[in-house]
Amino acid sequence: MADYNEYTLPGWTKKVRPASKAIFMMELDRRGVTYELNGPRVEFVSRRGKRAWFAYSTTSLNKRSANQICQNKMRTKEYLRNAGTHTPPGMTFSRQDQQKALHFAQTLGYPVVVKPVDGVAGRHVFSDINSEDSFAAAWGQQPEEQTILVEKHVEGDDYRAYALDGRIVAIARRDPPSVLADGHSTIAELIAALNKQRRASGNPIHTQVKIEGVVSDYLKRQGLSSDRVCEEGMRLLLRPNANISTGGAVCDVTDDAPEPVVEAASKAATAVPGLRVVGLDILYTEGKPAHVLEMNHNPMLSIHHFPWVGQPRDVARDLVEAMLAH
Repeated sequence: MADYNEYTLPGWTKKVRPASKAIFMMELDRRGVTYELNGPRVEFVSRRGKRAWFAYSTTSLNKRSANQICQNKMRTKEYLRNAGTHTPPGMTFSRQDQQKALHFAQTLGYPVVVKPVDGVAGRHVFSDINSEDSFAAAWGQQPEEQTILVEKHVEGDDYRAYALDGRIVAIARRDPPSVLADGHSTIAELIAALNKQRRASGNPIHTQVKIEGVVSDYLKRQGLSSDRVCEEGMRLLLRPNANISTGGAVCDVTDDAPEPVVEAASKAATAVPGLRVVGLDILYTEGKPAHVLEMNHNPMLSIHHFPWVGQPRDVARDLVEAMLAH
């Protein structure tokens, strides 16, 4: 399987990175649309003669002011609350204000989440923090010169909704990487089998799971190690988060997503003026409100085109059509 940032898509001979750019260019090729590559940008002219572009999953459809709001997680929370959606309470701190942040976390009540205010791809995100020691460890791994967000930890399944002009085009559930114990294989052997399955599948976005760093630490938190043999039928989680870039798996649920998830996504999709394209990160547990964690002005196309389970959704088709009509 190719590295997460390198793709040769099925039925397409060009090798382009990253995946969303490749998918976007493939749709333009399918339509016979002439385009130019200008650095990271894919540029073309709409049917109305306007210059359109796509870069790093950001598009010319969104206003710059809308993108800037999405890049600040605290401002995003304000817009989400005004739209009537649930979002975890939180506050931002400078890198030097660790003690103030710790006091806020204790006032908020454990567990909490610590993450960069404008972070991407799940980097430096630490969730389910339950003690002063784990808070200090998470704080110490935050980037220098970065504003840090401390917010209440919310449990639930992880959903990503892709919205275009206020319409929900696709919804995916992102599951943390896991393996199912068979009663005779070690966890290391189960992970090796999972990686072999992913390589053989031809799915270009589902990555290998490495037994190091977060995976090793998370197994230890569960009282497990890579050489452990577990009872048959036991589901073993390998990471606390479901980011696809670190081994999570995508399950398409567009047609059967829980109603609270659909409702929260629909409200959030129109929360920020000028934000025509947005990816919404939502956590939901049955019987509780769905919480919108973040609004992404540059949502990946690839997770909807290449789910591990379920039906692929051609979000690139709808996106390109909207850009050509603009």
